[in-house]
This record gives sequence, structure tokens and C-alpha cells, in this order.
Amino acid sequence: MAFEEYKKSFSQDKMLWEELFALTREVESFKVSIYGNSLEAILARLEEIEKEIDILLSYLQENADK
Repeated sequence: MAFEEYKKSFSQDKMLWEELFALTREVESFKVSIYGNSLEAILARLEEIEKEIDILLSYLQENADK
């Protein structure tokens, strides 16, 4: 892999890992705030977060070998 490609890939991977970390932190804070929210709203947001994490992990796994 050329240096420029590596720099671009590293930048994207770093950004994705930061997004995963932010989502993880959001889940933790979300758990604290669930008292007082409706169950439907909680489940909907958790499902959205799971989908985002799955997409990011899939991308990282696909590009790990490149």
C-alpha cells in the first residue's frame, strides 16, 4: 500500500473508531437516562445505535486487509 493510501485509510479508520467509541459512550449515558423514558423510545434508539455499530464494524472488517 502506498503511503498516501495508508494515510487516507488510517484517517478513515481513526474516524470510524472514534465514532464507535462515541456510540459506546452514548449507550452508557443512555442507560443512565432510561428511567422516565418510554420503553418504545428506549428500544428504538438502542436499535438505531446497534445498526450504526454494525455498519461501522462491517466497514472496518472489510477494510482491515487492505
